[in-house]
Amino acid sequence: FEQCIEILKHKPTHFDLVSGDDLLTVSLVAVGAVGVISVLANAMPIEFGNMVHAALQNDYPKAQEILYKLLTINNLMYQEGNPVGVKQALELRQISAAEVRLPLVKASANLKEAIRKALV
Repeated sequence: FEQCIEILKHKPTHFDLVSGDDLLTVSLVAVGAVGVISVLANAMPIEFGNMVHAALQNDYPKAQEILYKLLTINNLMYQEGNPVGVKQALELRQISAAEVRLPLVKASANLKEAIRKALV
């Protein structure tokens, strides 16, 4: 985070910084980042998009409220390796199959159930 602040402090006007960590996005927008490259937004585009837009509009109470709701599921996205969690979330939302390529394997039954509960 400190490195990002340092980059923002010294960046040229034509340079944009984006977050690469879903849970740091609101904080980074607060200090000058303009967006995010996200894992969680693939599975929850409306919710995540609303959070980012709120932060970009300086509505930090709303952004924080959404961030707190995403906290539980975010951890699940990486529990068995990326992109296993997000693929499972996409399947549960009937967007795409949860297939992954070797050496990865599909989410365990426990992770699938935890993601299902967190998506509600």
